Amino acid sequence: MFNRLQARRFRSLKQADHSLDRFHALVGPNASGKTTFLDLLVLLGDVMRFRGDVPEAVGNRSADFSKLLWKGEGSSFQIAVEARIPDHIREVMDKDKKDLSIVRYEVEIGLDRESNEIGFDHETLWLCSEPKESPATTRLLFPELKREASSIFIRQGKGRRVAINKKSGGNDNYYPDTSKP
Repeated sequence: MFNRLQARRFRSLKQADHSLDRFHALVGPNASGKTTFLDLLVLLGDVMRFRGDVPEAVGNRSADFSKLLWKGEGSSFQIAVEARIPDHIREVMDKDKKDLSIVRYEVEIGLDRESNEIGFDHETLWLCSEPKESPATTRLLFPELKREASSIFIRQGKGRRVAINKKSGGNDNYYPDTSKP
């Protein structure tokens, strides 16, 4: 189960960052992005269902890629999801990875204006340690307005390890577990 969903510059969502739980209600005025927020999960599911065929998943939403961009500006949008790693999986992880309890998947989907091709501009799978608890707040309306960040992607640091990294141009890096049992 995903416990966090983030988006940047997707349709009506300039930026969204919401924690999720087993039951979550989206409450907000018409055209505030509630359905768009839910479509983020469906879009990721479609990419998996179409076996990584990003143009197929995106094309089901609009024939014009710019209609999927916030205000039709730019050439890409970003999505990130996080989930807790189940305890039975963590038990078999290497000793040096046992403190990593969150898996985070980040993608940037973009249009190459020269070739007119839609695809992943960025794709990274992270293993992260549990974030420090922040005080719970009650949100009254969706979406919660925050200052826009230049990216929702995280960087290498303490408590974060890249598991898979794919960049535009085919420079794919996979970091297999190389320790001995």
